[in-house]
Amino acid sequence: MGAREHTTRPFESPELLETLQQGILAAQRQVEHFGQDSSQVSGRLAELYASTLSTLRPRVMVSGNPQQLQQPAVVEKVRANLLAAVRSAVLWRQVGGRQWQLLLYRRQCSMLARGLLTGATLDNR
Repeated sequence: MGAREHTTRPFESPELLETLQQGILAAQRQVEHFGQDSSQVSGRLAELYASTLSTLRPRVMVSGNPQQLQQPAVVEKVRANLLAAVRSAVLWRQVGGRQWQLLLYRRQCSMLARGLLTGATLDNR
């Protein structure tokens, strides 16, 4: 099986996509109530990752300090970030992004992301 087949096949499952969509919407509602940095929000996202994407093969293997990786809060953050990474990749592909574009336009993408985070526009300079 090629890499491309492997990355798209999990997202052909309507049940998986529905579960992910509902979980992300629920997390968005929690953000409105508890705030973006809430442990409830990261916990929900971590549980969503654990119940959906972590069941797929091949599994992601996280390496690091075993003492750190045994702490529930650290595991939660790792899982929430893995979900965010997968979601970012899917959104990137949905808007026509390709892997090679990230390599060729890395600097421009970085500058654009910094601008979005700071609220700067091209008019503000």
